Amino acid sequence: MNFKKILKEPITRRGFFSVLGTFTILGCMPRGTEEDYYYYPNLGSTPGSTPRPIPTPSGTPISDPSSLEICAETIAEDRIRQIGYQGGHLNPGPDTYLEYLGNRVSYRCYNVTGKPYCSGRVLSITDMEEDLGINIKNDLIAKCSIGEVINVGVDIKQDETLVTIATRSSTISKSIELPLGRLYDVSHYIVNSEARTGEFDTLEYSLTQTQITGMPYIVQKLQPYPDKLYLCKIKDVPNPDNEFIFQFAIQGEPRSSDILN
Repeated sequence: MNFKKILKEPITRRGFFSVLGTFTILGCMPRGTEEDYYYYPNLGSTPGSTPRPIPTPSGTPISDPSSLEICAETIAEDRIRQIGYQGGHLNPGPDTYLEYLGNRVSYRCYNVTGKPYCSGRVLSITDMEEDLGINIKNDLIAKCSIGEVINVGVDIKQDETLVTIATRSSTISKSIELPLGRLYDVSHYIVNSEARTGEFDTLEYSLTQTQITGMPYIVQKLQPYPDKLYLCKIKDVPNPDNEFIFQFAIQGEPRSSDILN
């Protein structure tokens, strides 16, 4: 495959907009076939098959509710996976999400009437850290017997999220090794492109990022009319049977005939 000149931005992870730079990629196809970039075990058994619902985490059973360590790891991973499934928001408000295959997938860019591009919705790393902290704390109080929970701190990095929990009697820090920060960066790049032009080349981005980083990036665009849904992951991370997914929606514009009907 010949790589053409593409835009790559120096992403500002704790904000939303950033200045774009330009670079040229020259190289060869990374390992794997083109089919690999469209095969999603969580979406269908064969490439091009009908997607299966991706369940929003409803709460993994806690083997020992009196153990701060077990509670911290179980609840934190559940919530981090959920925020990935829901596009960066754990409790999306009315008219801010796409209801798709049983999930509330947050809009990251809103339709602009009559235009191909969309209006970006601000989502920062700090927003997700605060959302996770509040919900993890509430879950600890509701589901565990670990004494009074004083504070929950969350620090999202590229390939792990550090969760620090302080109770009246002790403090614990857990590292949840899921690429939330890395895939947030992917979503940020896609949203910037959609907000500028209304378009994004998923295959070229996946191949380019795979070659640059040595990690198998996979981005798929689904089109549940009239919206778009982007699904992002690093193949087989953290493991082939339970990959971490970050998905989000771009709001589309219904055809005028559909509105009239």
